[in-house]
Amino acid sequence: MSAEQTASTTERGAPPGWYPTAYGWQWWDGRLWYPPTRPSSGVDENTLAMLSHLGPIFGGFVLPLVMFLVAKDKPFVRHHACEALNFAITLFIASLVAMAVFFVGLAAGAAGGDPGVGFGIAAGLGMLLILAVSFGGIAFGIIGAVKAFHMEWWRYPINLRLVKP
Repeated sequence: MSAEQTASTTERGAPPGWYPTAYGWQWWDGRLWYPPTRPSSGVDENTLAMLSHLGPIFGGFVLPLVMFLVAKDKPFVRHHACEALNFAITLFIASLVAMAVFFVGLAAGAAGGDPGVGFGIAAGLGMLLILAVSFGGIAFGIIGAVKAFHMEWWRYPINLRLVKP
């Protein structure tokens, strides 16, 4: 391009047409970009929704609760945060039940004359429940995070729906 053509293009701006931008291909009409772009908040909705599902794995109900309270104007994030919060509550209740079964089994074995029978049945069942709740919580949390990252609306199959979106 010659210096005259560069100066002419700079004075007029770029000719109308499709141009690659940071928001994908957009049409430049000589004055405005189309389709108009909305201002970015810096973090995508799918990332926030994914983090809300990983919250119960790494920190209990705190992260899903924060996401649920902050994302009032983002229905996708609020849905996933609500699901993750309900799942964290469900995991907490299931963990309490599993630990209660385990300790009742230990107490029954210690109170009876033969500690092996009480520990073998009830405490063993409690230990299996603790493992099932732990591994199930991790597995469902990862599945929920992947679904949220791929922008899919997803609900936990085993969940107490105590908090409503």
